Amino acid sequence: MNDKLQDLMYQAGLTAQGCWDEMDNYDHTAIEKFAKLIVRECADVIDDIPAAPQGTWSDGYYEGCRDSAKVIRMHFEPAPIRQVTLQESMMEEVLLQERLNKE
Repeated sequence: MNDKLQDLMYQAGLTAQGCWDEMDNYDHTAIEKFAKLIVRECADVIDDIPAAPQGTWSDGYYEGCRDSAKVIRMHFEPAPIRQVTLQESMMEEVLLQERLNKE
C-alpha cells in the first residue's frame, strides 16, 4: 500500500488499537480501493474543468488545473491511475472472492 495512504489511515484511526489487524484481507483491499477512488474522483473533477476560448485570461488557469490533477495523482500513486470500467471492477471482486475462499 502507498505510504501516503497508510499515513492517512493512521490519522483516521484505522490502525489504532489493532483495528486494522482485526480486519480481513477483503476489508483491507476495500478500504485501500475506496481511498484510491476518492483520489481519482477528486483529480477527475479538476481535470474536467472546461477550457475557455483560446487567448483569454483563463488559458493559464486551465493549464494550472491540468497540472494540479497530475500532481494529485502522482502524490498518492506514482504510477498513472487508469480508469477502471464496471466490468473490470466486478471481475476484480470475483477474483478477490475466489482467492479469499481458497484461504
